[in-house]
Amino acid sequence: MDYHQCCNVLDLVPPVGLEDAKQAYKDLVQVWHPDRFTHSPRLQERAEAKLKQLNLAYETLVPLLQAQQKLRQKRADRRTEARTPDSKSERSPDPQVWNVASSFHDAMRSKTWFDRLSLATKARIYGLVLMPGVVVLVFLMLQLAMVFAAYPQILVILVSVVSFYYALRKLSDYSSRS
Repeated sequence: MDYHQCCNVLDLVPPVGLEDAKQAYKDLVQVWHPDRFTHSPRLQERAEAKLKQLNLAYETLVPLLQAQQKLRQKRADRRTEARTPDSKSERSPDPQVWNVASSFHDAMRSKTWFDRLSLATKARIYGLVLMPGVVVLVFLMLQLAMVFAAYPQILVILVSVVSFYYALRKLSDYSSRS
């Protein structure tokens, strides 16, 4: 049984305190105790089943709540220890720790506004900047495709110029080796 199931069985709404759980258990045991239903064996069996559920839920929930209470107490103790001055806190801070902290502060201050943005915000900005560029690029490619479809000789000339360029480059590589 988990925390929420235990709360449901004991008719409690989370978050639950230890005293609330104890009081709810006592109330429900009084309501569902099998001795109240001696006149009807069917109701007595149902009450026994309900009492078993209540016992299981209570036995499961109380250790959880006690552990939670201990954890809260430890945290509260740590907070009060941190607030109370002791011999260590009255001394000046460790210079090495102070240098690390101040260098971190300087690094944070020296960053540009864009470096301080979250990753999601950067993605939105890139999207806003890149989207019009992509649209323009697609538009230009479609225009170029229409020009090549209307004038195929331009495509032939371009391919031959590029081929001639790479052929000359290859020949210059061979001549420089020898």
